[in-house]
Amino acid sequence: IDVGCRLAGLDVNVVFPSCPTLHCCIVVARGKYNKETERYDLTFSNPVILSDLRSSRGIDEPILAELESGRILLVMRGSNVRHRPWKTRIDRSAPSFKWYAYSDDGGAIFTTAEPWHFDDREVIYSSATISAFRRSSKNGKLYWFGNITDHTAHGNWPRFPLCMAEVNEESGLLKKETYTVIDTR
Repeated sequence: IDVGCRLAGLDVNVVFPSCPTLHCCIVVARGKYNKETERYDLTFSNPVILSDLRSSRGIDEPILAELESGRILLVMRGSNVRHRPWKTRIDRSAPSFKWYAYSDDGGAIFTTAEPWHFDDREVIYSSATISAFRRSSKNGKLYWFGNITDHTAHGNWPRFPLCMAEVNEESGLLKKETYTVIDTR
């Protein structure tokens, strides 16, 4: 997070003073093959950063999808776990979310990360777990797979139920009417 803050012109001791060398932010690398050099020329997005008031471990495990609208959707996990050595500033009652940001310029600039939600504005609560996008080869629709919990998720737990929902190709939000529990404990 220290490097991300420096890239964004922010003071890590203001944004993430609790444990600035351990926690993460997201920077998206974009590559274009250069035939002359036979290498990729890389450019990087702005850093996507959450303070330790919003996520105790920063953001991590990013997944990206390009939507039919051209928007690039970035979804990542945060955490609400409190761990004494980290001296986290997150509130004990803070919910655990999936976080999202998007880019409308090909991935150069991403919006500020916000709690991800369904198209009916219901927030998606989720433990700090990885998720995935898959585009169907049968119908071309984009689906998200991951854990959706109630507001009591804490850190990495629970890791169930496993859910899926279709992604709205314009907004990048999940379509609530397609929400399906695949399996649970």
